Amino acid sequence: MLRGTEGARLASYYLAGADPRTPYASPLYADPTGLPPTLIQVGSDEILLDDSVRMAERMRAAGCQVELEIWPRMPHTWQVWARVLPEARAAIDRIGTFVQSKVEPQAAPLSATRPVATPPSEC
Repeated sequence: MLRGTEGARLASYYLAGADPRTPYASPLYADPTGLPPTLIQVGSDEILLDDSVRMAERMRAAGCQVELEIWPRMPHTWQVWARVLPEARAAIDRIGTFVQSKVEPQAAPLSATRPVATPPSEC
């Protein structure tokens, strides 16, 4: 887990001398106009909570569709602990629901986009 006290040291490794305000280093400094629908999941104990809230605000101001979920007592990248953490599994399920809600209404039937492959015969 990441602690706030480690932020400056880790940032210096990540940036490797680059300007921290370049959009390539932080999307907070980029123009979010035109981004697709976005789900931001952040834990209430997350080191990047404030940045996540700011990013969602910037996206909304730019006319983007964004959903911000603040999960109670979750640390940075809690979703990777899905094997042992029920909240992680729930977060991943929520991601799937979000993606399906954005993709399925526009999706064409599979048969209309490409031929259905037949499985290879067994030897």
